[in-house]
Amino acid sequence: MTTVQETETGNQPLISHPWVLLAVAVVVGGAVDVLILRHPAGLGVSVVGLLLASGVLVGHTFFGLHTTREAFVLALALGFWSALISLRSAPGLAFLNSVAALLLLGLTFRLLKSGGLVRWTIAEYIWSGFATLGGWLSQPLGFFSVDFNGRLPKQIQIGRAGRVLIGALLAVPLVGIFAALFASADPVFEGYVNSLLSIDIDLSSIAGHLVAVLVVTWLAIGGARYAIVPHPESPRLAPRRILGSVEAATMLVLMNLLFLAFVLVQSAYLFGGRETLSRAGLSHSEYARRGFFELVVVGSLVVGLVLVIDWMVQRGPARSRTVDLLHGGLIALTSVVLVSALQRMLLYTEAFGLTELRLYTTMFMAWVFLMLGWLVVTALRDRRATFALGAFISALVVLAGLTIANPAGIIVRTNVARGAAATVPDLDVAYLVNLGPDAVPALIAALDEIQPCRTRSDLAGLLLREWADGFAPDKTDWRGSTWSAFRAKRVLAEFEPHLVTVASGDCR
Repeated sequence: MTTVQETETGNQPLISHPWVLLAVAVVVGGAVDVLILRHPAGLGVSVVGLLLASGVLVGHTFFGLHTTREAFVLALALGFWSALISLRSAPGLAFLNSVAALLLLGLTFRLLKSGGLVRWTIAEYIWSGFATLGGWLSQPLGFFSVDFNGRLPKQIQIGRAGRVLIGALLAVPLVGIFAALFASADPVFEGYVNSLLSIDIDLSSIAGHLVAVLVVTWLAIGGARYAIVPHPESPRLAPRRILGSVEAATMLVLMNLLFLAFVLVQSAYLFGGRETLSRAGLSHSEYARRGFFELVVVGSLVVGLVLVIDWMVQRGPARSRTVDLLHGGLIALTSVVLVSALQRMLLYTEAFGLTELRLYTTMFMAWVFLMLGWLVVTALRDRRATFALGAFISALVVLAGLTIANPAGIIVRTNVARGAAATVPDLDVAYLVNLGPDAVPALIAALDEIQPCRTRSDLAGLLLREWADGFAPDKTDWRGSTWSAFRAKRVLAEFEPHLVTVASGDCR
């Protein structure tokens, strides 16, 4: 037996057991407040994400909750990406995986009762995102005014005492919040409140917890109710011409000429390497830093430009082959530009080392390169929905692969190898240590290979001082812990005697 009804007629309730939903929403709010807020992203976030994913899976399996196949698959994906959050300690990866988990959560609730993900285009993804957010914010109003109020006992609905009780219950969190704010603003008032309660508590902290629980509870109710509301189909525009093929072809010819001119003029040094740089009087920094990021932006814009022009011109059997050929030419030239951007970054990394920003941007460029090819086989063949689904899935796969591969470990190994091959090593050990627990095993493994002795000694000292202190019992909390932090702690404990020996070694 489910706790929801399938349809809504007029002002009839959607939720059969509103008390159950309210209780679950409060539990979710409390879990988010206790496990996630005021803690770094880690195991607490994974626990909440896995619980939400399990709620869909368990409800479908054991309680007869009717879900679409797409929602079921998305719930599994939500659990996987929630688990990834507690795998690595890098803030960048934690942020990206958290965003992925939130997107998967929203899509799961959006498609809980009605499918259609495989037919969505990019525009429909965007429209669905705004619609889902609006539903989560507005649906609690229907819950309290229709579902909840309509199922209260008769005596509470009619009796004055019942109404007073409801008003008092509703006022409790508001009174608590405002009382805490007043107490935080005025120490005298805080003293009176504390003496009244006879408890030494931090009212401002309680207010923060109450606000967090109330906000998450509201969103949880909205998400649950929105999931069962019959959703109208996403607006689909009939195939029609918005921009003429002649106008579009003219635009694309000019764009192709610009890209071709860029490639031809700069071909002498785009692929010329060190010798060409020396003749041109360019430094590695000028060559790579000024070009790489700009060219990655160019590649990203071309993907959007091709999609927009293709949508505006025409679709269906009346497609213009000239426009398609010009699109193909622009994509080919953009691929050359991206290859040159990769070559710039390889030179820059060889000269100055690898960083998180450079690695993440390179991976993003690889994904853009993949999307250019995906455009050719999907969108330019009037399969825009296939392109959108492939772009979404590939972005998640690239993010998962990057997380599992451990960027910090890659950076450490790359920079240590570069330092060993350099004539005058300049390994920035302080930066490598600041990469966090993800880098610790790789740093320990490479410690004895690092030259000169002073750099090796400095690294050992930094590891002892920073990480031994960072992993002290009073500075750890399981809610913000990750597998990388756990592994780093074990490695440091195991190699602490060797680190002490290296740090105290005579490098004169």
